[in-house]
Amino acid sequence: LLNELMQFNTIDIEHADVPKTFLSNCKDRKLKAFDQHIKNADGPTIGSYRFNIIIARLRENQLDYRSAQIHYQKAAEADPTDYFSQQRSWQLWDKVEFARLNAAPRKNISPKDFDDLTTRSKKLIDALVNNPKAPLSERTKAIIHWAKFLTKQGKVPEAMEEYKRVLRLDGANKDALVRLAFFELSRSRLSDARRYLEVLAPMSPDKLEIQYNLIQLQLKGEDYNAALQTAKSALKLFPEHEGLKAQLAAAYQGTGRIEEAQALNSNILDQNPKNKLARNTASLIHEAQGDKWKTEQLLGKALAEYQAALDLRPENAELRNKMAMLIFNYRKDQNFPDDNATKQDLDKVLDLLDAEVNTDVAPTARMELYIVAAPKSSQAAKAAPVCDRYQKIFGSLNSIGLTLSCVEVYKAAGLPAKAKGALESALKNPRFKDEQQRLSEALRRK
Repeated sequence: LLNELMQFNTIDIEHADVPKTFLSNCKDRKLKAFDQHIKNADGPTIGSYRFNIIIARLRENQLDYRSAQIHYQKAAEADPTDYFSQQRSWQLWDKVEFARLNAAPRKNISPKDFDDLTTRSKKLIDALVNNPKAPLSERTKAIIHWAKFLTKQGKVPEAMEEYKRVLRLDGANKDALVRLAFFELSRSRLSDARRYLEVLAPMSPDKLEIQYNLIQLQLKGEDYNAALQTAKSALKLFPEHEGLKAQLAAAYQGTGRIEEAQALNSNILDQNPKNKLARNTASLIHEAQGDKWKTEQLLGKALAEYQAALDLRPENAELRNKMAMLIFNYRKDQNFPDDNATKQDLDKVLDLLDAEVNTDVAPTARMELYIVAAPKSSQAAKAAPVCDRYQKIFGSLNSIGLTLSCVEVYKAAGLPAKAKGALESALKNPRFKDEQQRLSEALRRK
């Protein structure tokens, strides 16, 4: 039987159904004895490429995939350049063993066996991938299969390295580009994500998620001209998509085409007043106009535009600070007149900064502005916790102005002991040695 089997032409074995024919021709012969003979046989024939290919095909037709895989692997070891045996070895390994490796929870497999099988899987894949005779599509397919396995095992960074390996073989592989782009997005590595999306987007014009995310990254990177072109192209396929229209309006705004931005943005907000990007664009338009009025010293008009911008984006901390500084400096230039209008303006300063200064990560400059503005307002007492927090963070009040402001705040809050403590601490601070007389007088007045 063995001699008869070895007479088959290898090419026929690979591409025709000869093993089934062989089996049908020897139904009455003792196949079990033949199987045992093969398992126990030794010698050059048993280790040859030709023998193992034939036996692998025979086993495959007997549906003994595990044994077939072993013989394909032996054939691949006998001829490391043979792509066919490598491919079938990997495919059957995938069919037989990957089901066990991917089982959740793992069944009937010890940690040691799992590690051994994983190592063997990688070895089989590498043999296929490193064979220059293997088609590129099969090589990349094997790596992607392995990357997906690593992802399922929770080894996401390792999986991403495999996808990068795919791109080194095929820089236009969509599967790898998509996986890497959205992985980098999830890690907030925006420049890397954008790089992958920019390769992917021209290949996938009909993929809305890809186009939308690329435009968002272009807008965040303030590359408004690129965002403008991408948004226009995407809108040709998705002309009614509200998000893309809002992105186009934002790109118009960023490139200085304000009239087009306003027209498109107004239309979006008329239909959906809650569209976040459109509100943001409208806010930026108002803020830019406010900056223009501020440059021309028209502070009333500037504040009106800033307020309109803030109404659209109340979470905009930078705009709040800009408004607070503008109001404070306007009253400071007037030497803080002691009237109701000044108190109302400085109340507004405190209201603008409230959300930020009452957190554990409040910016230092915001806290200092809040503290020095408070005594000139009608709400001085509410700055007391900010004075406490500032001293806790820095160990002391860092200037005479802050010290005297906190003294007034503590007095307004009915905390004379804290006011006295702030002055006494300042008197001991060597940084304020030139201000001893001023501090002593303040302490006596208290």
